[in-house]
Amino acid sequence: MLYIVVLCVMSMYAHAIDDQALFAQATKAYDEQQFAAAEEQFLSIADKSPAVWYNAGNAAFQLHGYGNAMLYWLRAARTTDVRLYRDSMHNIAYLRERLGYTISPQERVYFYCKLITCYLPLLLVHLLLIALWMLMLWLWQHKLLHRWFLLCISLLSILVMLMTWICRPEKDRAVVIVQQASLYAGPNSSFYQLASVQQAQIVTLLSRTPVWDKIAYNGQVGWVAHAQVEPIDQA
Repeated sequence: MLYIVVLCVMSMYAHAIDDQALFAQATKAYDEQQFAAAEEQFLSIADKSPAVWYNAGNAAFQLHGYGNAMLYWLRAARTTDVRLYRDSMHNIAYLRERLGYTISPQERVYFYCKLITCYLPLLLVHLLLIALWMLMLWLWQHKLLHRWFLLCISLLSILVMLMTWICRPEKDRAVVIVQQASLYAGPNSSFYQLASVQQAQIVTLLSRTPVWDKIAYNGQVGWVAHAQVEPIDQA
């Protein structure tokens, strides 16, 4: 039994060393402006950290693979590291501006809420809120409760619930990774074409098949070729 445990530990250690070597090679290739090799090497790393996705996105951007760059940066943005999240979202905003895409007010709210949770995790916020409610109950029992305190707690509770809803995991999001994807009314190119979805657009993934994926985009529901979209959470 001990022998098996030792083998597992050694295998994990060797695997980590290989990943570190690949990361160093990919970084060197990027510095030498060998962006295609850098992207390939970053993607070949088995245990991809947010930093790996971030750098892969930078390499894809240099190759004008804007759909892949958006996908990789969004995967990097799932981190709780403040700097990496901020840099990823900055690159995403720059890319969308470059492609002429608008950023909605809802997306800006999401960005700031997620940035706050990078500094202060939602679990800690929930615990602090529970503590404040317990304090309010104690003050109420001792007839020391003031209206302004109750109002502040109520507003804070609403804000925390809003942040929790905004920052909820969205496992059905995907990115268009080709320059233009045709949205059809059914799972076949013989169906009526509803619209064209440009590269780096974020869509809602409803279902997947080996050939066609059902998505929702801009108020329309249709089908695109399987290879044209990639889920954000499939990392």
